[in-house]
Amino acid sequence: MRSRQEGRRGRLGLRIVSILLVGIALGGAGAFVLHRYMGSRTVYTSRVTEFNLRDIGELATQEGCYTAIQTITSSRKEFGITFPFTTKNYIYSMDGVVKAGLDFSLIALNEDAAARTLTVSMPPAKLLSVVPDRDSFQVYYEGKNMFNDLHLEETNEAEKAAEAEIREKAVAYGILEHAQDNAETLVRAMLEPVYPAGEWTIRFEVQEAS
Repeated sequence: MRSRQEGRRGRLGLRIVSILLVGIALGGAGAFVLHRYMGSRTVYTSRVTEFNLRDIGELATQEGCYTAIQTITSSRKEFGITFPFTTKNYIYSMDGVVKAGLDFSLIALNEDAAARTLTVSMPPAKLLSVVPDRDSFQVYYEGKNMFNDLHLEETNEAEKAAEAEIREKAVAYGILEHAQDNAETLVRAMLEPVYPAGEWTIRFEVQEAS
């Protein structure tokens, strides 16, 4: 009698476990279908916690347009061993503008009335900003990995690397020289109504970089 009861209990236990496993499988399948076909809703919330105004004397005199293609590739590693099936790849591009100019507040004038000469001392041109156009963002490849998600820190580091390369290439293309020449042309045009070209000689000096 006892063996029959134990057998019934064993079969009942197996049925309960089977029902639970089937329920879990159906629940997982249902969640996948809902995620796959019903989509998701993302809410973006932003709050400005502080805003201050400050005076600047920057004069932008040259800009360059760029297109940067970025690649993020990583895998999970432990003790120097790369785990399989954890590699992710993202390839995207973004346009933007890099600006160069100088600090207008550092320009100094030295007038020699006897020699009818005006010496303009100007700071050296520098890169002022690298401004990406967020609306131009385009994804070429998105190799997601469920075991290795893309983190905000990784995109931030990718943008820093892109900006560093953009600044380096802008300098190599001569943006600072063009910015310096354009600044002299602009300042000369501003001064000539007071110091006419036929009566005064305007000379330019570039200050030593600090």
